[in-house]
Amino acid sequence: KFLREILPYYYRHLTRNPHSFLTHFYGMYRVCMPDANNRRLHFIIMRSVFHTEKKIDRVWDLKGSKAGRKASKGDSVGKDLDILDEGKKLKFADPKARGAFLDQLTRDATFLARLGIMDYSLLLGLHVRGDDGGCATVCAEKGDIAESAYLSGSITSPSA
Repeated sequence: KFLREILPYYYRHLTRNPHSFLTHFYGMYRVCMPDANNRRLHFIIMRSVFHTEKKIDRVWDLKGSKAGRKASKGDSVGKDLDILDEGKKLKFADPKARGAFLDQLTRDATFLARLGIMDYSLLLGLHVRGDDGGCATVCAEKGDIAESAYLSGSITSPSA
């Protein structure tokens, strides 16, 4: 229901911001299952969070806060304090890319704030480079290891 309510605004935002970090939803469906007392099943189809053919070796769920932002032992997805503890920093291969990145992040966050959505994460996925060429637009570096970074945002409804 929530996604249906924001759909016109969401569509307009993605149309005006083709490089948005927000999740790209492709469809919302409802299936009525007659063999199960006409139970209705709702589901969505969305683009892969990391839209790349490269293997994602490490993932962080970043919210821009340090409060409670440490992954539990054994979690496969790190959080804000984990990436800081690991000493990772984003380095932009193209000097203009940093500004474009921050500008898009600001537009996405402003859009979500206008809709009253306060829970926003930026998922950062890293691919350890081998012989696949130079760094993508964004890299994370620590010592001699360079990794291509892939970014995606996710939203949670205000009621969640």
